[in-house]
Amino acid sequence: MREQFNPFIGDLRPQNSPGILPQNVKATHYEIELEPDLENATLTGSSTIHFSVLEASTFILLNCVEIEILSTEVIEASGNVIEIPKVHYDKTNETMMVPLGQEIAAGEKIELRQSFRGRINNAKSMAGFNRSRYRNTDGKEKWMGSTQGQPTGCRRIFPCTDEPAAKAIFSFNVIVDEDLTCLGNMDVAADISIYSSAFVRPKKKIVFNKTPLMSPYLVAFVVGEFNYIESTKYRVPVRVYAAPDQDITTAERALEFGVRAMTHHEKTFGSPYPLPKLDMVAVPGHGGAMENWGCVIYDDKLILRDDSNASAQEVYTSARVITHELAHQWFGNIVTTAWWDSTWLNEVSSLLASVV
Repeated sequence: MREQFNPFIGDLRPQNSPGILPQNVKATHYEIELEPDLENATLTGSSTIHFSVLEASTFILLNCVEIEILSTEVIEASGNVIEIPKVHYDKTNETMMVPLGQEIAAGEKIELRQSFRGRINNAKSMAGFNRSRYRNTDGKEKWMGSTQGQPTGCRRIFPCTDEPAAKAIFSFNVIVDEDLTCLGNMDVAADISIYSSAFVRPKKKIVFNKTPLMSPYLVAFVVGEFNYIESTKYRVPVRVYAAPDQDITTAERALEFGVRAMTHHEKTFGSPYPLPKLDMVAVPGHGGAMENWGCVIYDDKLILRDDSNASAQEVYTSARVITHELAHQWFGNIVTTAWWDSTWLNEVSSLLASVV
């Protein structure tokens, strides 16, 4: 496999496959702010996407579905602002076209700024931003939010070039209720209390550090109340998070498996894990597991095991899934296939790595 350090490598993308976006512009950096309302299953947000113009362009085409764009403007490198009165949706192809109103020359840098409103799906949908139920320490039933970006879920969270080869840097802010925890791909740069008479409950803004170049489908957030356990036996902190109604001590074996797997993979691949932390999150109702970079999401049954009741087969399954997903931190996350029809390479490579 060819390692794709560039955000966009056109020669590797199958040009005849349906759904491929034109390469007239390249997204290099996304600045995203999201505010999930878990109770009402809505998601509001804003984005600034930085583009390099590769060819003279009169439009920008992005993946976008289940999202309503509320406002759009384009800022040229000179500072000139182009107001965009209307965007055009193609529901069949899950795209949104932004007409620029004029031709932007190749070699220019532009920014696309938008505000938008979307929805939060149920966990069973396994696409975009989803929610599932848990109980807090008082026994009250509450909602937990989590993402599923593979294969094409990111376009349901914010407009983007939702293709595996379209790597970019991501900067995220997430606004949540003050009593909730928000986890993401990266560590937290700032936790800011914010107040408004419009808020029913006090809120805070979680500012995450910038990601390295990565594919949009790996973008991850989990919002809820959590207990966690942590190990410092690996080079960076490794944690397992679970809802308050779960016994966090039943994650001790999963934490041990995670530390051993990361140590093994880093030595075997000869490439250091590049992020400052690794979270493994138990999410009720999440089907299987997803290898999001730095924030791996598992069905809670996969990593919460009572050793006194678990069979040897159950322990083996848990170890195999954890080791496999963590191998993806290299195969799939650092080295990424060019198009969706080749993601089996990620799976085979990670499967082999997890049984070595």
